[in-house]
Amino acid sequence: MAALYKNTDVKNNQALMEILKYHFAKGVHSWSRMYNNMELDTLNNDGKKLRINEYARFSFNTKWTHTVQCVRTLTGPIRTCNGIVYLIEKMLTPPESDVMTILRKDSRLTTFVNALNKTGLINQIQNKTEAFTIFAPTNDAFNKLNARQREQVESNPSILSAYIYDTSVCCSSLEGSGFRFRGGHIISCDNMATDGVVHIVDRISVRKRHSWWHRFFSFDNIF
Repeated sequence: MAALYKNTDVKNNQALMEILKYHFAKGVHSWSRMYNNMELDTLNNDGKKLRINEYARFSFNTKWTHTVQCVRTLTGPIRTCNGIVYLIEKMLTPPESDVMTILRKDSRLTTFVNALNKTGLINQIQNKTEAFTIFAPTNDAFNKLNARQREQVESNPSILSAYIYDTSVCCSSLEGSGFRFRGGHIISCDNMATDGVVHIVDRISVRKRHSWWHRFFSFDNIF
C-alpha cells in the first residue's frame, strides 16, 4: 500500500478509488481460461481494460511468465469464496492514452513521429485493431545516422516497420536488466497505452528485421 500513497496522482479519494477498482477484473478468471493478449473489463467501466500476456523463451519451455499490464504475477491463482486473487509485483496504473498520443506527447520522439508520417506507417498504426508494441527511437538516435542512412529510414517503410510488433511485448517478462533491441539500449520500458506498449530505444538499425532464430541466439539483442 505504501507505493499507492507515493503515487503523485493519488490526491483525492476519487483518484484512489479509480486506481483500486482498476485492480479488479469482472468475472472469475483462472489461467486455464486466459490467453495471450486477452483483455479483461475492470470495475471502473471506463473502457480501460487489463491486458493479459504470457511468455516462454522457447515454445517447448514449460515455465511461463504471466503479466497483467506488463506487471508480473508472483503467484498462481489463489481461490477465495467469491473469486480468484493473483499477487503482482507492483501496483497497476490505468493507461491515459493510446500509443500515438504517447509518442506525440514525448519531446524525445518528434523525429520518429515525423518519420512515421513520411513513410505512411502512421496509418498502419492507427488502423490496428489488436494490441501492438512500438520500439520508438529517440531524436538522438536519428541524429547518430549519417545523411544516407537518415534518407533510407525516412523513405523505406520496411526499416521502421521492424520497430513495430503485432503483439504486446513486455520487458517485465525478461530476467535481468539493461535490455537491448536491434543493437540499441531500451532506455524506457513498458509504457502502457490503451492499445499497446511503448518502449524507447537509443539507436536505429538500418538492417532488415532479424529472424526469430537470430533474435533468440544473438548476444547483441534481447528482443
